[in-house]
Amino acid sequence: MASITPKPTLIIADDHDMVRSSLKVAIEGFQCISVHIVREAVNALELSHLCYTQIPDIVILDVHLPQLSSFEFMSDFKGKYPCCQLIVLGTLSDSHLLEKALQMGADTFWLKDFSIAELEQNISAYFSYDKLIR
Repeated sequence: MASITPKPTLIIADDHDMVRSSLKVAIEGFQCISVHIVREAVNALELSHLCYTQIPDIVILDVHLPQLSSFEFMSDFKGKYPCCQLIVLGTLSDSHLLEKALQMGADTFWLKDFSIAELEQNISAYFSYDKLIR
């Protein structure tokens, strides 16, 4: 009997509705991988609550989340759940935060000017690699 592989889970955290909505629509339209978007968060405190309620495979978060800082969230969460992929989003003016984000637990730092195709390729690559090491 074949086992059913659950869809990878993902949480999107950004304080801008347009960014969250755009990412959600793009991810739901992926052709080569099916991802379940668990929830969306508007700040790091809400993100923390969501992640500890249901641990996702990937978190896509803005480098500048209000309330609890993105850096505090990354350090705490990644320390407890190192297998969760943390993708931090920023702008060119945030590039000086790249090193700090990586030190605090981010797996990667993307500038927000990526294309939908690049988003799909990178998320698909993560899940392909994750399957190989399990």
